[in-house]
Amino acid sequence: MQQRAFVSLIATLLLLSYTSAECCTPVGSAQCADGTYGFPCCGKGACNIFCCECDGGCRTSDSRASLSARNPLGVVEADSCKQQFSQADANGDGKLTFLEWAAPSDTAADTAATAARWADFDWEGKGYLTQEEALERKA
Repeated sequence: MQQRAFVSLIATLLLLSYTSAECCTPVGSAQCADGTYGFPCCGKGACNIFCCECDGGCRTSDSRASLSARNPLGVVEADSCKQQFSQADANGDGKLTFLEWAAPSDTAADTAATAARWADFDWEGKGYLTQEEALERKA
């Protein structure tokens, strides 16, 4: 009985930590809220491939201000990251390929830098990421 309660508690804590994720995507000309330029993310630390769950949160102009009040970075919940994966996975096979991921990117973006960023996540070189890999791996 105690083991079941412990497992339930751990599962609940994991779900709560995942749903509090925020995404740190730059707006407009890739400028972050703190005035710096982010490629491709505005996180203080490493982020997943969708610029979510960044270590240390997002770079902001005033760390004391409420993100929900300003929302300059398009802060979204973790469910939105799953939606981003589903939308990017054009053929719906559950595998995000480089072409699917890079398709919505700015055509003026440096393709070598984009390919290098992909390689940071697809370190096995298999050519795709599962949803779990895309959301959990950070670079």
